[in-house]
Amino acid sequence: MTVVLGVDPGATNTGLVLRKDDLVVDVATVVRPKDETDVDYLKRVRTELLVIARHNNQPGFLVGVEAVKAPKAFINGRMKFTDPGPAIGTALVAGLLVGLALQLGWHVVLVPPMRNGSSPLSSYPARLVGEREKSGGGKLRHARSAYDVAGAAAQMCKVGAA
Repeated sequence: MTVVLGVDPGATNTGLVLRKDDLVVDVATVVRPKDETDVDYLKRVRTELLVIARHNNQPGFLVGVEAVKAPKAFINGRMKFTDPGPAIGTALVAGLLVGLALQLGWHVVLVPPMRNGSSPLSSYPARLVGEREKSGGGKLRHARSAYDVAGAAAQMCKVGAA
């Protein structure tokens, strides 16, 4: 049985799920208020990561972090200006978490962003689906993404892709 910490880094919401096979051991979503500085948000994400990983904080612990996709300047063949701010903020969070994991001797897998968290709600453990959710949105969407990232990281290690 593999215990994996999955992380969906985000500039305003970061999902963290400690997963043992299909079981959710622990879950948290760090939500950033509009007036919070980057540094304060990063501190809170770091603290939450260490709280969730407290029982597995040992060298070789597996952590999957969703990689950051660069914003695109062209959409459907047309130039479209996009705000790079969210991608930069997400990259700050991902970089912090990867750096911390490596410093602690954990094994890090960068999982490609591939619709993580977008499976049918019925495919997720009940703990990751809000009572009134009918679609893939909601407060727990980042936790569901982290759950998928953890599963993908475990699979990537099994097949030697990590």
